[in-house]
Amino acid sequence: MDRTSAVQDHLFQWDRAQVKIIDVRHLTVVLPDLCHACVLPAGSFLYVIRGSAHIQTGDRSYRVRPGFVIHSGKGQELQIEPLIEDCEMYWILYQAEHTSSDMLPCMHVEPSGAPLDIQYGFLSKSSVILLDLVKQLYESWHRGSDRDRLFQKGLLLQFVHEVVCQLDEGNEEQGLQGDPVSHIVQYIHEHYGKPLSLQHLADYVNYSVAHLSSIFKEQIGISPIEYLIQLRINKAAELMMENDAPLREISAKVGYKDVYYFGRIFKKVTGVAPSRFKKQKRIDVSIESEYSPAFILRSSLETLRDKGYIDNDYQYKLGGSTAMIRFVKPGVAAAMLLCAMLVLSACGGAAGTNNGVNQKPAGNQTSNSQSAGKEANQGAEQQSRTIKHALGETVIEGVPQRVVVLEWSIAEDVLALGVQPVGMADIKGMQKWVKVPVEIGSDVVDIGVRNAPDMELLTSLEPDLIIGLDRNLETSYEAMSSIAPTIAYQPYPVEDGRDQYDAMVDTFNEIADILGKKDEAAAVMKQLDDTYAAAKAKITEAGKLDAPFVLAMGYSNQDAVVFRLSTDNALAVKVLEHIGLKNAHKPEKTEVYGFTTADVEALPALQDANFLHIIQDDDNVIENQLKNNAVWKSLNFVKENRVYGLGGDVWPYGGPLSSQILAQKAADLLTK
Repeated sequence: MDRTSAVQDHLFQWDRAQVKIIDVRHLTVVLPDLCHACVLPAGSFLYVIRGSAHIQTGDRSYRVRPGFVIHSGKGQELQIEPLIEDCEMYWILYQAEHTSSDMLPCMHVEPSGAPLDIQYGFLSKSSVILLDLVKQLYESWHRGSDRDRLFQKGLLLQFVHEVVCQLDEGNEEQGLQGDPVSHIVQYIHEHYGKPLSLQHLADYVNYSVAHLSSIFKEQIGISPIEYLIQLRINKAAELMMENDAPLREISAKVGYKDVYYFGRIFKKVTGVAPSRFKKQKRIDVSIESEYSPAFILRSSLETLRDKGYIDNDYQYKLGGSTAMIRFVKPGVAAAMLLCAMLVLSACGGAAGTNNGVNQKPAGNQTSNSQSAGKEANQGAEQQSRTIKHALGETVIEGVPQRVVVLEWSIAEDVLALGVQPVGMADIKGMQKWVKVPVEIGSDVVDIGVRNAPDMELLTSLEPDLIIGLDRNLETSYEAMSSIAPTIAYQPYPVEDGRDQYDAMVDTFNEIADILGKKDEAAAVMKQLDDTYAAAKAKITEAGKLDAPFVLAMGYSNQDAVVFRLSTDNALAVKVLEHIGLKNAHKPEKTEVYGFTTADVEALPALQDANFLHIIQDDDNVIENQLKNNAVWKSLNFVKENRVYGLGGDVWPYGGPLSSQILAQKAADLLTK
């Protein structure tokens, strides 16, 4: 069914549906949240009014901003992860049913009524109209008058009508029909000369990065970014063989503005510098074996053509042979080019042949000898090791020098050891939310969001180790491992008797071992122990040893106050126990993530404890929502001035440096 038919059927069903509004909410997902997730109990519209986020419904993923509309059917899983700032939106939940007489034979739908549950999302081009309608609906809904129900239903139908009309007009980023692989292949061939990322490609077809990567590789045999890089390199090779244009011009033509970056990529995937390739452009590069560049990617293209994804116009000829080069093994490609060069040299005479053949192997032997000597000098540090981690086992060769980190806690560990990563996810977010006494180097490359980094940018950094958490890597582990050895840690142990603090220490020490920084790790941990001892002495001197505490992260959600009350297995609680304090919050149920979500009504049971909180200045629920709240004002720790703000940049999910800061601040606040 084409998009127009799908939209018409969607509108047709709305016209004949019995609609009931279930709820209209004003939702704010705050940045400290790892993820806001639920299974939709009814049909749903989300309308974003502030901030940005990744929103996934079913198998579709959207990077949203103000004016973005998403519709999902009942039973779809909804996940919302804010990006650089909190994400604010209106959320309409509705129920729509048909009578059997409404399901007419003319409809292009299955008996299940799929068009009413159709999933789509797009950025509105007329957001003022939609915002006005959804605000009216929200305000009317929360007035609570029965006589407004008809008015509310009318507003919802107006909202739906406007959404469907905009969808039918072809707003961008919609997600109704089509095989994403064919769309992506065509899009890459049409736009390879422009900046493209894996997230950009996923957003184009409104699929999650992980799901798109999986189905693309399943059908094509390589990832979308690998395909893009290969196409660009082949286009560059074609241009170099057809004309004498400067490398800077060729680089820009195939999508690389930085000619030096282009040179690194070209050499990485071919084993040959582009300047050398250009000089030797008459060499026959179509020599084929099962490992040769031409053979592998041409097979991929033939697969695409057989599936109807591309036509012959997307292929081009190298040296008269229809081929597209995939340089999967740089050593093999370089050897092929070298052999071809030697053959050409042989044509120049016997003396030249002997000299050329003898010199090249000698050079290779020298290189190998130097490498062997280097490994011998480095000794045990260069030995191969197998690291067991949350997602499997990874072999580490020697001591990694070019590390990419995908999570703030891992970045903290690496920085604490005196190592600057070559790449890191969400640098700006860490600088805002995590206070540690180590600066992130100006040359560290920000590779994007933690759960969906820019894979091409990451690849270009040529890492020899990628480290993240299992939640960063569970859907992309295979793709990451194809770039470099990849390790995933689990910060929330549940089955081995450890708590989050144990996991933090074990992770830090293992990373130190992998990076050859065991002495530095020992120094960091000694400094942490010294901090604990000094803080505990300060607490004891003030007569507050074993004093009870509650540690809460507070924020607003739908204009209501929410607290995350830390439980005994939380890393931050164990830090505070190290300085002589005792956690007062003892829920009956074990919380895997180390906190219980509660509101102000849960606090009277904890009012005799000291209340330590982590609250952002721009969302200070104590000074705003709770300022005149009767329950809050009646609490003993409020009346006795035992409410202590640790600061919004104290990170309770970090490593040794964050733990040190938390211990120092808590001791200072409780004893001043």
